[in-house]
Amino acid sequence: VVSTQSTGMTIGIPSNIVSVIYFSRQKVRPGSTREFFKWIYTNIACTDLLVCVLCFPMTTVFLSDNRNSALFNDATFCTFWAFVWELLPYYSVYLVLVLSWSRMAILIRPMIVLNKQLLVCSLITYNVLLLTAKVGFFYGNITQIDYTKRDALCILTQVPEMATYYPIYTFFNIILLAMPIIPICISCVCSVVKMYKTDLAVKVARRTSTNGASKSVKGATKRSAHRHKHATITVIIMTVMYILCNLPVFVNYVAYGYWSV
Repeated sequence: VVSTQSTGMTIGIPSNIVSVIYFSRQKVRPGSTREFFKWIYTNIACTDLLVCVLCFPMTTVFLSDNRNSALFNDATFCTFWAFVWELLPYYSVYLVLVLSWSRMAILIRPMIVLNKQLLVCSLITYNVLLLTAKVGFFYGNITQIDYTKRDALCILTQVPEMATYYPIYTFFNIILLAMPIIPICISCVCSVVKMYKTDLAVKVARRTSTNGASKSVKGATKRSAHRHKHATITVIIMTVMYILCNLPVFVNYVAYGYWSV
């Protein structure tokens, strides 16, 4: 565990810092679709960077003899760390959802302009609603924050006296993690279909080239096909990585959350 976290921090922190600097310095036209995607990629890099930084207290605990942590022993830090650690997976999944649907929108309607303000409003709204729900369960005495030496972290756990209501909290978590897979898969299928139709259009353009089709028309068709293929591959990679990375989390919630109550 220590080696995995250490490797993750050693590689993840500098890599994501470089990514944040790279995306934040990109020069794009205000109000353009490129600005929209710049904000998404910057948010993804910042989220990954924060995850890597939050691994530092856990690593120090694993390196200690009795797994005591000066940071986690502080109630304020433990509460703050636990809530941030709890929110990051959901925020990361939401960013994947937004990126996936944005790519699909570009494929279906190439002339559409995606606005940065709309993205910022959606991210703020989602985080406010998510934080409100998590804090509501906490102050509703359904969950509490405990430091576990076995896992070397502060985590939201059930209040023993409120065990009857804890399945509601777990079901809420499962829905938030599992539901995005539906629109993400839909966008993936739509992207593949669009790529297939674009490839057919390219083949038709090649067949008609002998019948006097202009080189500019054929070139434009090929460039469009290349852009569609690149966007489709991006959506497919995001879908596969989303499933692979979140399946263990989903299984953990189902196996050790809902059914263990």
